Amino acid sequence: MTGATGTGRRRGIRRTWAVAVGVPLVVVLAVGAWTFVLMRNQRDDFERTSNVAEAELATIAGVQRELLEAESPLGGVLYEIYRSGTLDEQWDQWTAHATAIDAELDRLADILEGDDAGLLADARASWAGVNDGVDTARSLWGTGEVAASLAEGEDPFAESVWAPLKQTELALASLAVSTVDDLRESSDRAEHDQSAAERLFAAALFAALVLGAASAWLLSVRVIRPLVSLQHVVARFRRGELDEPVEVSAHAGREIATLAGAMADMADSLQRSQSRLRTQAYTDGLTGLANRRAFTETLEQCAASDRERIAVVLIDVDDFKCLNDTRGHHAGDELLVHVARTLRSAVREGEDLVARLGGDEFAVVVRAAEPLGAASRIATRVLDRLGAGFAVDGVGTSVGVSIGIADGAGAIDADEIVRRSDAAMYAAKRRGKGTVAVHDPAAEDDAAAPAMDAGTSAAGAR
Repeated sequence: MTGATGTGRRRGIRRTWAVAVGVPLVVVLAVGAWTFVLMRNQRDDFERTSNVAEAELATIAGVQRELLEAESPLGGVLYEIYRSGTLDEQWDQWTAHATAIDAELDRLADILEGDDAGLLADARASWAGVNDGVDTARSLWGTGEVAASLAEGEDPFAESVWAPLKQTELALASLAVSTVDDLRESSDRAEHDQSAAERLFAAALFAALVLGAASAWLLSVRVIRPLVSLQHVVARFRRGELDEPVEVSAHAGREIATLAGAMADMADSLQRSQSRLRTQAYTDGLTGLANRRAFTETLEQCAASDRERIAVVLIDVDDFKCLNDTRGHHAGDELLVHVARTLRSAVREGEDLVARLGGDEFAVVVRAAEPLGAASRIATRVLDRLGAGFAVDGVGTSVGVSIGIADGAGAIDADEIVRRSDAAMYAAKRRGKGTVAVHDPAAEDDAAAPAMDAGTSAAGAR
């Protein structure tokens, strides 16, 4: 289940990355491709228009050149008509040029479209007039009409030949101008379209950048920042700091929020587990008292502090092995639990630590301004309350304990205090069970000497 959840979260994060990065990229690529196609089409249109215009201009130039070259033989033809001489040579030259002009005009007709075709029609009509005028002039060859016109100072071919020829030249010039204008218009249109395409691409690029920035901000708010927060949480977990709350931004994505919730649950579970393990590590399983480890650490802390004045009360149950062997382990366990309850009731709650060191041995760490006095009062209460006895499986049983008390004053460390209280407890046993003994520093040099009796018997303590 955890693997499936992790996979779903990774997929969600990948989707967020894909949207944040992919959308601007797709927009830029799409606009760039569309702009490229538009500009390429405009370039093709312009090249096609330019090619057509170049062909038109070249053809028009050819016609104009032929017209210029035809004027000389045409003039020769008319001159021969004037003087009624032979005109075969000039006529052949004119005919060749006229044929070439007809061919060029036919080629223009295949190229031109729209208004230019109309201009070409005007040019062809004028050219037809020129041909008609030439035919008329030839028909006048050998007649006296030409000579009569010349005698009157008139050009008999002014209207029939030269005027249509001039019209043809003007029509061709207009056609050339129109073609150049079309070419310029096409160029301007292509330049305008290219400029528009560039502006559109710039606008699309700007929009893509804005979208990319927005996507990056969204990614930062919904993914990156929450992930950084969770990274700090993991670092705290690694250091064992589980008490701080797991928090992510309210704008975090659903997957990140789910992950944060799972981590918060994990932190709670780890805290509970740690608390349970700590309780198990520092608690005696049978009596619920602190165990030897908790007793040792507490005593070491108190002994290392200059502000703490302490004493240790060491309690050993008398004849416990006999009861355990004769009545069974169940009876022994009940006796130990009864002793533990009695010790709890005899100490000051929240100030003194009661611990079971193991087997039938108990201890109390007493913290007070006058620790020996407080320890002696605790020992007295313990002896009083245990002396009343208790029932095991309905059978009354007496309980006796030997108690040793040691002051922490002048002790090197916690072990020294325990050794002193242990020596006092054995001194109490030698004096007679059910008694209390306080360790006497003056007897430290005599290892065999018993600790001084501080409390005599239980009755004397009372």
